[in-house]
Amino acid sequence: MDIVHTRDARSYFGSRGDQELKKKYNALDSSMYYKKNLNGNKISSFPVNQVQTVDNLWSSNYDSTTTQHPFFGLIQGNTIAANDPFFSIFGQSSGLFKNDVFVSSYAQTLSGIKIDSGGLDPNPNASEDRWLTHQKTPLSGSNNSWLSSDGCIVNTDKNQQYINNTLNSWQLYSGFNMGTIINEDWNELYRRMYAYY
Repeated sequence: MDIVHTRDARSYFGSRGDQELKKKYNALDSSMYYKKNLNGNKISSFPVNQVQTVDNLWSSNYDSTTTQHPFFGLIQGNTIAANDPFFSIFGQSSGLFKNDVFVSSYAQTLSGIKIDSGGLDPNPNASEDRWLTHQKTPLSGSNNSWLSSDGCIVNTDKNQQYINNTLNSWQLYSGFNMGTIINEDWNELYRRMYAYY
């Protein structure tokens, strides 16, 4: 199993602290889940749209974790870096969500945090929150109209359930490490920037 997330570069506009921008540039990303044989040949795959891969919560405990992006300026730094492979651990539980989550293992954030095997910041003074792939709505019932991320990869509730159900039907076992990467797509941003020239 491999996962390729595609981050629309415009998603970074939602990471600059502007409430309207984080709602406007929300859920622009997508994912492809691949099932392969032992030789690495693709057997099956499915896409998921309406994904959020960029940290867009300035009102969180991680407000101090910012970074300077060369194009977008000061943004939230908990976003997982693109083009840097990591693992997504399938079938993990969380007391915050109804559906099972994936734990992001050995990823790196834009601010330079090297996430450990359990999805945590190894700094002893860091928060105990893990980097996950999870559904939109927590068990607490908070239901924003947009996908809010503090560095996690967030799906709609319907998509998270669909992903879990499909991978279970593929007989993926709990704890399986899925090779994962985030690619960035700048095409739409460039197209809009130069549309009037």
